[in-house]
Amino acid sequence: MGRFVLFIICTYVITMPFYLFSSGLPQPADMIIAIGGFFFFFHKNFLQTIKLSIFKRVRQLIFLIFLINTLYWFYYFGVKGVANKIYFPTIYYVFNFLFMVMMVYVLSKKDKYIKIIVTCIVVSLSIQVILALLGIQRQIINSSRGVIFFNNPNQLGYYSLSMLTIITILLQKIQLKKLTIFIIIGLSAYLVLFSGSRAALAGILLLGGINMYQLGFKLNFGYLILILTFFICLPFVINSDFVQKKIDLIESRNNRNTHSNISEAQIRGYDRIYLNPQYIFLGAGEGKNDRFTSHHELEIHSAFGTMLFSYGILGLLLLLSIINESIKKNRLLGAVILLPILVYNITHNGLRNSLLWGILGAMSVVLLNKEKNDKKN
Repeated sequence: MGRFVLFIICTYVITMPFYLFSSGLPQPADMIIAIGGFFFFFHKNFLQTIKLSIFKRVRQLIFLIFLINTLYWFYYFGVKGVANKIYFPTIYYVFNFLFMVMMVYVLSKKDKYIKIIVTCIVVSLSIQVILALLGIQRQIINSSRGVIFFNNPNQLGYYSLSMLTIITILLQKIQLKKLTIFIIIGLSAYLVLFSGSRAALAGILLLGGINMYQLGFKLNFGYLILILTFFICLPFVINSDFVQKKIDLIESRNNRNTHSNISEAQIRGYDRIYLNPQYIFLGAGEGKNDRFTSHHELEIHSAFGTMLFSYGILGLLLLLSIINESIKKNRLLGAVILLPILVYNITHNGLRNSLLWGILGAMSVVLLNKEKNDKKN
């Protein structure tokens, strides 16, 4: 079963950047998780894995989501004869739960499995960089930002940041060559720059610094030559058309609301929370956004804001509890590594992306094993 679950995870990592359907619908990679999770669900190791303390809170959160989305709001609108798909997000959280369980199970097995996952991440990032360099991507109307085969640029930025976060976590358990880590950071940084994602770019820089620190980066002749080469080439890179266009794009996005009466909070849908405060306590569920008073018609651009508004104070507390549970064996190290992805989720909603839940699962396993190894030594 270990090899089967490993195959599912690796296949997901490589295929998840390829979106064939509209956002909000299951993509091919989601179907892979569903198939793998279905078979793993009936295996004895599934029940053993979900006994871990972190899954207690995850199960409670999924039950709350099911209660609010399906048993209350879907039924409420159904009785009124109003068509809705509020039940649909619940399915995503079940997928995410399955992926998280599979990640925890595989990472608890052999270190060889972890190295295979790292290899698949490098392959996945490399494929996306090659596609970006060749200019092979779908065209998005009225957008100069890169998407490759995602549906929007933020998804590409989030994917790149998530991949580097997983690598940073796994480096707590295995060792990689410094050159390999440099390459991974470079691939991730290029894709984030290509996407024009401001939040992801800041996260990549922070994770790059964390990896350099953990590697015990020390100057020697080889690294000195590398640094000198970097600074010699830096002006040419910065002045290149590609980098200049991306810098101009990020600056224009920062200044887009300077001369308008629309705030960033309105654009990202945060105003929905204080304009409809009655939902903070019981939760509004996810979907049918036309029932809310808000400038933004789509979902709230914040994982934490979405959890608070959609599932109430209890939902937000459960999410925070899951995060705390994932890093409890070493809160300082865990918080530092998770900081970029969590900051990103303050201004973007990555809750329905399985990678976030895989990251939390990976963190809980790696820190637990790290604590055990430290005690042995």
